[in-house]
Amino acid sequence: RDLHSFPTRRSSDLPPPAEKPASKSSSGAKPESLNKRTLFSFSVAKSDTINGRESGSSINYKATYLDLSRTNTKLGSILEDITGFSQSARMISNDSVKMKQLIDVEFKAGRDTTLFSDYKDKVLRGSARNNFIICQLGQALKFNLKETVRKQRHYELIVIDSVKLHRFISMNAGHSSFDADNFPDFEIVGYNLKNIAVNLEASMKTIITTRIADTNRYDLSLDISNIETANQTLEFHGLKLKAVNDEVELLTVDFY
Repeated sequence: RDLHSFPTRRSSDLPPPAEKPASKSSSGAKPESLNKRTLFSFSVAKSDTINGRESGSSINYKATYLDLSRTNTKLGSILEDITGFSQSARMISNDSVKMKQLIDVEFKAGRDTTLFSDYKDKVLRGSARNNFIICQLGQALKFNLKETVRKQRHYELIVIDSVKLHRFISMNAGHSSFDADNFPDFEIVGYNLKNIAVNLEASMKTIITTRIADTNRYDLSLDISNIETANQTLEFHGLKLKAVNDEVELLTVDFY
């Protein structure tokens, strides 16, 4: 079942040949089973069932994954989460069926963060661990990823009133949630502005970028029926979608 699964250790950490290991090693160590000697753990497999729910993950303040667990989730959704490129607006693929395939993914970074340095700018700029995950997915599921740049009209999320915006800094420490199931209502709790732009882009199906470096997390409640109503509710929070004609980054997913 496993397509790509391996825990990695230094050779000096392996037990001496004459000694019997304390336990039988298995392919694809679960993140919770990692010990101090394990460098990282990664596994991906096709899902056994057609119904299921996504699992969890944790990221640091730079939106870099420390660990990732997804069960029975579409490949396109996982790539969207990791890269920040929405499927509906900025992801181009030569096989839409494979983008919808359901997979299980487990990743645990381990303690040595220098291990992924060669992946720093592999696909996404300055995102070593995220690049490592998507490159391993590509190797296992037979696809290549590439960023391309195109000049076109889109929207940029900007701050128009920082005092008003800071009134909506999240009071839910350690908690984040996102709900766009009741369109056009858009509720987001505990997300930074970069991730809010990503989720707005996916929900509104139009390209939305931001250059805001603010790492605070915010709670927003919006009406995203269209750009006009979105801006009315964004302005209440000190934000705005500004129309621009500039270069945007797109992600090409090419299966082979």
